[in-house]
Amino acid sequence: MSHKIFSSLLFFLLTISFILPVGAESTVIHPYDWLVKGFYAKYEATHGLFWALVFPNGTKARFPEPNATLWWTVMDRIDTFVLLNITLIANGTAWVATPPKEENDTGIPMEGRFVTYNKTIVLQVDISSREAFLEGQPIGIIPFWAEPFGDPGEEIVLSSPPSDEITGEVSYVRTTDILGKETKIYGVRVLQLDPYTRGTFIFDWHTGLALYLTIFGPVKLSPEAKCTYNFPNGTTYNITRYASTKLGEILGLEGEFTIILRETGTINIEEENDVNMEEKNDMGIGIYHPYILILIVAILVTALALYKRKRAGRQPSVNATQPSRFHRGGS
Repeated sequence: MSHKIFSSLLFFLLTISFILPVGAESTVIHPYDWLVKGFYAKYEATHGLFWALVFPNGTKARFPEPNATLWWTVMDRIDTFVLLNITLIANGTAWVATPPKEENDTGIPMEGRFVTYNKTIVLQVDISSREAFLEGQPIGIIPFWAEPFGDPGEEIVLSSPPSDEITGEVSYVRTTDILGKETKIYGVRVLQLDPYTRGTFIFDWHTGLALYLTIFGPVKLSPEAKCTYNFPNGTTYNITRYASTKLGEILGLEGEFTIILRETGTINIEEENDVNMEEKNDMGIGIYHPYILILIVAILVTALALYKRKRAGRQPSVNATQPSRFHRGGS
Protein backbone atom coordinates (compact mmCIF):
# COMPACT_ATOMS: atom_id res chain seq x y z
CA MET A 1 0.00 0.00 0.00
CA SER A 2 1.56 3.34 -1.04
CA HIS A 3 1.80 6.25 1.34
CA LYS A 4 -0.63 8.20 -0.85
CA ILE A 5 -3.28 5.47 -0.72
CA PHE A 6 -2.83 5.07 3.03
CA SER A 7 -3.26 8.83 3.58
CA SER A 8 -6.42 8.83 1.47
CA LEU A 9 -7.88 5.91 3.47
CA LEU A 10 -7.02 7.61 6.74
CA PHE A 11 -8.69 10.86 5.64
CA PHE A 12 -11.82 8.99 4.50
CA LEU A 13 -12.24 7.04 7.74
CA LEU A 14 -11.66 10.06 9.93
CA THR A 15 -14.17 12.05 7.90
CA ILE A 16 -16.82 9.36 8.50
CA SER A 17 -16.01 9.43 12.20
CA PHE A 18 -16.62 13.17 12.46
CA ILE A 19 -19.78 13.06 10.36
CA LEU A 20 -21.42 10.45 12.59
CA PRO A 21 -23.50 11.94 15.45
CA VAL A 22 -21.98 11.78 18.91
CA GLY A 23 -23.58 11.53 22.34
CA ALA A 24 -26.84 13.40 22.98
CA GLU A 25 -26.85 14.88 19.50
CA SER A 26 -27.49 11.41 18.11
CA THR A 27 -30.93 11.21 19.72
CA VAL A 28 -33.77 11.32 17.22
CA ILE A 29 -36.61 13.23 18.83
CA HIS A 30 -40.06 11.73 18.29
CA PRO A 31 -43.28 13.35 19.50
CA TYR A 32 -44.68 11.70 22.61
CA ASP A 33 -41.50 9.73 23.38
CA TRP A 34 -42.14 10.74 27.00
CA LEU A 35 -45.24 8.49 27.04
CA VAL A 36 -43.34 5.53 28.40
CA LYS A 37 -44.57 2.64 30.47
CA GLY A 38 -45.04 3.81 34.04
CA PHE A 39 -45.43 7.53 33.29
CA TYR A 40 -48.23 9.19 35.25
CA ALA A 41 -49.83 12.63 35.51
CA LYS A 42 -51.85 13.71 38.55
CA TYR A 43 -54.43 16.50 38.46
CA GLU A 44 -56.63 18.29 40.99
CA ALA A 45 -60.01 19.94 40.48
CA THR A 46 -59.76 23.73 40.40
CA HIS A 47 -63.27 24.41 41.70
CA GLY A 48 -66.54 22.83 42.75
CA LEU A 49 -70.17 23.64 41.94
CA PHE A 50 -69.70 23.64 38.16
CA TRP A 51 -69.61 19.86 38.08
CA ALA A 52 -71.31 16.95 39.79
CA LEU A 53 -70.83 13.22 40.19
CA VAL A 54 -73.57 10.93 38.96
CA PHE A 55 -73.83 7.54 40.67
CA PRO A 56 -75.22 4.47 38.85
CA ASN A 57 -78.57 4.80 40.69
CA GLY A 58 -78.96 8.39 39.49
CA THR A 59 -77.92 10.08 42.74
CA LYS A 60 -75.98 13.30 42.12
CA ALA A 61 -73.35 14.78 44.40
CA ARG A 62 -72.22 18.37 43.89
CA PHE A 63 -69.16 19.52 45.82
CA PRO A 64 -68.94 23.14 46.96
CA GLU A 65 -65.16 22.66 47.25
CA PRO A 66 -62.85 21.04 44.66
CA ASN A 67 -62.37 17.79 46.57
CA ALA A 68 -61.39 15.66 43.59
CA THR A 69 -58.24 14.16 42.08
CA LEU A 70 -57.73 12.54 38.71
CA TRP A 71 -54.63 10.79 37.49
CA TRP A 72 -53.72 8.64 34.55
CA THR A 73 -50.89 6.14 34.20
CA VAL A 74 -49.37 4.47 31.15
CA MET A 75 -49.69 0.78 31.96
CA ASP A 76 -48.09 -0.34 28.70
CA ARG A 77 -46.97 0.98 25.33
CA ILE A 78 -47.19 -1.18 22.23
CA ASP A 79 -46.25 0.34 18.89
CA THR A 80 -48.46 3.43 18.45
CA PHE A 81 -50.83 2.64 21.31
CA VAL A 82 -50.73 3.12 25.07
CA LEU A 83 -52.83 1.39 27.70
CA LEU A 84 -54.07 4.16 29.97
CA ASN A 85 -55.36 3.60 33.52
CA ILE A 86 -57.52 6.57 34.62
CA THR A 87 -58.70 7.00 38.19
CA LEU A 88 -61.06 9.65 39.56
CA ILE A 89 -61.40 10.03 43.32
CA ALA A 90 -63.60 12.53 45.13
CA ASN A 91 -64.47 12.75 48.80
CA GLY A 92 -65.84 15.35 51.17
CA THR A 93 -69.08 17.07 52.06
CA ALA A 94 -71.36 17.45 49.07
CA TRP A 95 -74.88 18.46 48.24
CA VAL A 96 -76.63 15.22 47.33
CA ALA A 97 -79.82 14.91 45.30
CA THR A 98 -81.58 11.52 45.29
CA PRO A 99 -83.78 10.74 42.28
CA PRO A 100 -87.41 9.62 42.72
CA LYS A 101 -87.81 5.87 43.31
CA GLU A 102 -91.40 5.79 42.08
CA GLU A 103 -93.53 7.83 39.71
CA ASN A 104 -95.18 9.84 42.49
CA ASP A 105 -92.05 10.07 44.63
CA THR A 106 -90.40 13.49 44.61
CA GLY A 107 -87.14 12.10 45.94
CA ILE A 108 -84.78 14.07 48.15
CA PRO A 109 -84.03 17.33 46.30
CA MET A 110 -80.80 18.13 48.13
CA GLU A 111 -79.07 17.45 51.43
CA GLY A 112 -75.58 17.75 52.83
CA ARG A 113 -73.75 14.46 53.06
CA PHE A 114 -70.19 13.13 53.17
CA VAL A 115 -69.50 11.42 49.87
CA THR A 116 -66.71 9.13 48.69
CA TYR A 117 -66.40 8.37 44.99
CA ASN A 118 -63.86 6.17 43.22
CA LYS A 119 -63.96 5.35 39.52
CA THR A 120 -61.26 3.60 37.46
CA ILE A 121 -61.30 2.85 33.74
CA VAL A 122 -58.70 1.48 31.32
CA LEU A 123 -58.48 2.93 27.81
CA GLN A 124 -56.49 1.97 24.76
CA VAL A 125 -55.31 5.19 23.13
CA ASP A 126 -53.70 5.86 19.77
CA ILE A 127 -50.79 8.12 20.72
CA SER A 128 -50.74 10.35 17.64
CA SER A 129 -54.46 10.73 16.94
CA ARG A 130 -55.46 10.55 20.65
CA GLU A 131 -58.41 8.37 19.67
CA ALA A 132 -59.44 6.31 22.69
CA PHE A 133 -61.21 2.97 23.00
CA LEU A 134 -62.98 1.40 25.96
CA GLU A 135 -63.32 -2.36 25.67
CA GLY A 136 -62.88 -2.03 21.92
CA GLN A 137 -65.52 0.69 21.54
CA PRO A 138 -64.43 4.17 20.36
CA ILE A 139 -65.09 7.10 22.66
CA GLY A 140 -63.42 9.81 20.59
CA ILE A 141 -60.36 11.98 21.14
CA ILE A 142 -59.26 12.59 24.74
CA PRO A 143 -57.40 15.78 25.79
CA PHE A 144 -54.67 14.54 28.15
CA TRP A 145 -52.11 15.59 25.57
CA ALA A 146 -52.18 17.39 22.23
CA GLU A 147 -49.85 18.21 19.37
CA PRO A 148 -46.56 19.76 20.54
CA PHE A 149 -45.22 23.05 19.17
CA GLY A 150 -48.61 24.79 18.94
CA ASP A 151 -48.59 28.05 17.00
CA PRO A 152 -51.03 30.97 17.44
CA GLY A 153 -54.05 30.49 15.22
CA GLU A 154 -53.60 26.72 14.94
CA GLU A 155 -56.74 24.64 15.45
CA ILE A 156 -56.57 21.91 18.10
CA VAL A 157 -59.16 19.12 18.27
CA LEU A 158 -60.08 18.36 21.87
CA SER A 159 -62.97 15.96 21.41
CA SER A 160 -64.42 14.01 18.48
CA PRO A 161 -67.35 11.69 17.71
CA PRO A 162 -68.96 9.70 19.17
CA SER A 163 -68.46 12.50 21.70
CA ASP A 164 -69.45 16.01 20.72
CA GLU A 165 -66.79 17.60 18.55
CA ILE A 166 -64.92 20.28 20.43
CA THR A 167 -62.16 22.37 18.86
CA GLY A 168 -60.17 25.37 19.97
CA GLU A 169 -57.63 27.80 18.61
CA VAL A 170 -54.15 28.43 19.95
CA SER A 171 -54.41 31.94 21.37
CA TYR A 172 -50.96 32.41 22.92
CA VAL A 173 -47.50 30.93 23.44
CA ARG A 174 -45.48 31.97 26.48
CA THR A 175 -43.08 30.82 29.17
CA THR A 176 -44.22 30.48 32.76
CA ASP A 177 -43.50 28.57 35.97
CA ILE A 178 -45.02 25.10 36.03
CA LEU A 179 -44.33 22.87 39.04
CA GLY A 180 -41.30 25.00 39.92
CA LYS A 181 -39.78 24.89 36.45
CA GLU A 182 -39.74 27.45 33.65
CA THR A 183 -41.94 25.89 30.96
CA LYS A 184 -42.96 27.00 27.50
CA ILE A 185 -46.71 26.57 27.11
CA TYR A 186 -49.48 27.30 24.67
CA GLY A 187 -53.09 28.11 25.46
CA VAL A 188 -56.13 26.99 23.49
CA ARG A 189 -59.26 29.12 23.64
CA VAL A 190 -62.57 27.32 23.18
CA LEU A 191 -65.86 28.98 22.33
CA GLN A 192 -68.60 27.25 20.38
CA LEU A 193 -72.34 27.75 20.53
CA ASP A 194 -73.92 24.51 19.35
CA PRO A 195 -73.36 22.48 21.36
CA TYR A 196 -72.31 25.21 23.75
CA THR A 197 -68.98 25.14 25.51
CA ARG A 198 -66.25 27.60 26.38
CA GLY A 199 -62.98 27.55 28.31
CA THR A 200 -59.20 27.39 28.08
CA PHE A 201 -56.87 24.42 27.71
CA ILE A 202 -53.13 24.75 28.37
CA PHE A 203 -50.48 22.39 27.02
CA ASP A 204 -46.72 22.03 27.36
CA TRP A 205 -45.31 23.48 24.14
CA HIS A 206 -42.49 20.92 23.83
CA THR A 207 -44.30 17.72 24.84
CA GLY A 208 -48.00 18.46 24.34
CA LEU A 209 -48.83 17.27 27.87
CA ALA A 210 -52.05 18.85 29.18
CA LEU A 211 -51.39 21.22 32.08
CA TYR A 212 -54.90 22.65 32.47
CA LEU A 213 -58.00 21.10 30.92
CA THR A 214 -61.71 20.50 31.23
CA ILE A 215 -63.56 17.20 30.91
CA PHE A 216 -67.16 17.79 29.89
CA GLY A 217 -69.88 15.56 31.28
CA PRO A 218 -73.43 15.48 29.87
CA VAL A 219 -75.86 18.12 31.15
CA LYS A 220 -79.61 17.73 30.76
CA LEU A 221 -81.51 20.98 30.45
CA SER A 222 -85.10 21.05 31.70
CA PRO A 223 -87.67 22.56 29.31
CA GLU A 224 -88.13 25.58 31.55
CA ALA A 225 -84.40 26.26 31.91
CA LYS A 226 -83.15 29.48 30.30
CA CYS A 227 -79.43 29.54 29.64
CA THR A 228 -77.82 32.27 27.58
CA TYR A 229 -74.43 33.46 26.42
CA ASN A 230 -73.90 37.20 26.18
CA PHE A 231 -71.51 38.50 23.55
CA PRO A 232 -69.42 41.62 24.27
CA ASN A 233 -71.53 43.60 21.77
CA GLY A 234 -74.68 42.88 23.79
CA THR A 235 -76.04 40.11 21.57
CA THR A 236 -77.57 37.19 23.47
CA TYR A 237 -77.51 33.56 22.40
CA ASN A 238 -79.98 31.07 23.86
CA ILE A 239 -78.23 27.84 24.82
CA THR A 240 -80.23 24.72 24.00
CA ARG A 241 -77.55 22.06 24.46
CA TYR A 242 -74.22 21.76 26.27
CA ALA A 243 -71.28 19.88 24.78
CA SER A 244 -70.32 16.62 26.44
CA THR A 245 -67.75 13.88 26.02
CA LYS A 246 -67.89 10.13 26.38
CA LEU A 247 -64.92 10.32 28.73
CA GLY A 248 -66.89 12.58 31.08
CA GLU A 249 -69.94 10.36 30.86
CA ILE A 250 -67.95 7.18 31.57
CA LEU A 251 -66.25 8.79 34.57
CA GLY A 252 -69.67 9.72 35.95
CA LEU A 253 -69.26 13.48 35.54
CA GLU A 254 -71.86 16.12 34.88
CA GLY A 255 -70.93 19.62 33.78
CA GLU A 256 -67.46 21.15 33.47
CA PHE A 257 -64.77 19.27 35.42
CA THR A 258 -61.73 21.54 35.20
CA ILE A 259 -58.44 20.18 36.50
CA ILE A 260 -54.85 21.40 36.80
CA LEU A 261 -51.63 19.37 36.72
CA ARG A 262 -50.01 18.90 40.13
CA GLU A 263 -47.50 16.09 39.65
CA THR A 264 -45.82 13.93 37.03
CA GLY A 265 -43.39 11.03 37.34
CA THR A 266 -42.62 7.46 36.42
CA ILE A 267 -43.41 4.40 38.52
CA ASN A 268 -42.08 0.87 38.15
CA ILE A 269 -44.71 -1.31 36.51
CA GLU A 270 -43.37 -4.88 36.61
CA GLU A 271 -40.01 -4.47 34.82
CA GLU A 272 -38.69 -1.30 33.21
CA ASN A 273 -36.80 -3.19 30.50
CA ASP A 274 -39.43 -2.28 27.90
CA VAL A 275 -38.97 1.42 28.72
CA ASN A 276 -35.18 1.19 28.41
CA MET A 277 -35.42 -0.59 25.08
CA GLU A 278 -37.74 2.08 23.72
CA GLU A 279 -35.33 4.81 24.80
CA LYS A 280 -32.45 3.01 23.08
CA ASN A 281 -34.42 2.50 19.89
CA ASP A 282 -35.20 6.22 19.71
CA MET A 283 -31.49 7.06 19.56
CA GLY A 284 -31.04 5.81 16.00
CA ILE A 285 -27.51 5.18 14.68
CA GLY A 286 -26.01 7.04 17.63
CA ILE A 287 -26.18 3.96 19.86
CA TYR A 288 -23.72 2.20 17.53
CA HIS A 289 -21.27 5.08 17.45
CA PRO A 290 -18.75 3.60 19.98
CA TYR A 291 -18.61 0.35 18.01
CA ILE A 292 -18.09 2.20 14.74
CA LEU A 293 -15.19 4.15 16.26
CA ILE A 294 -13.58 0.90 17.47
CA LEU A 295 -13.98 -0.58 13.99
CA ILE A 296 -12.36 2.48 12.41
CA VAL A 297 -9.40 2.30 14.82
CA ALA A 298 -8.98 -1.44 14.08
CA ILE A 299 -8.96 -0.76 10.33
CA LEU A 300 -6.38 2.00 10.76
CA VAL A 301 -4.10 -0.19 12.89
CA THR A 302 -4.35 -3.08 10.41
CA ALA A 303 -3.68 -0.81 7.45
CA LEU A 304 -0.68 0.75 9.20
CA ALA A 305 0.76 -2.69 10.06
CA LEU A 306 0.38 -3.87 6.47
CA TYR A 307 1.99 -0.70 5.22
CA LYS A 308 5.00 -1.07 7.55
CA ARG A 309 5.40 -4.75 6.69
CA LYS A 310 5.38 -4.05 2.97
CA ARG A 311 7.85 -1.20 3.39
CA ALA A 312 10.16 -3.33 5.54
CA GLY A 313 10.19 -6.05 2.88
CA ARG A 314 11.89 -3.64 0.50
CA GLN A 315 14.90 -3.14 2.86
CA PRO A 316 17.70 -5.64 3.73
CA SER A 317 17.27 -7.31 7.07
CA VAL A 318 19.94 -6.47 9.68
CA ASN A 319 18.34 -8.06 12.72
CA ALA A 320 19.27 -11.59 11.59
CA THR A 321 23.05 -10.93 11.98
CA GLN A 322 22.81 -9.11 15.29
CA PRO A 323 22.43 -10.87 18.65
CA SER A 324 19.42 -10.11 20.70
CA ARG A 325 19.94 -7.54 23.44
CA PHE A 326 18.71 -10.18 25.86
CA HIS A 327 21.46 -12.63 24.75
CA ARG A 328 24.08 -12.96 27.57
CA GLY A 329 26.69 -14.82 25.54
CA GLY A 330 28.46 -17.82 27.10
CA SER A 331 27.54 -19.36 30.37
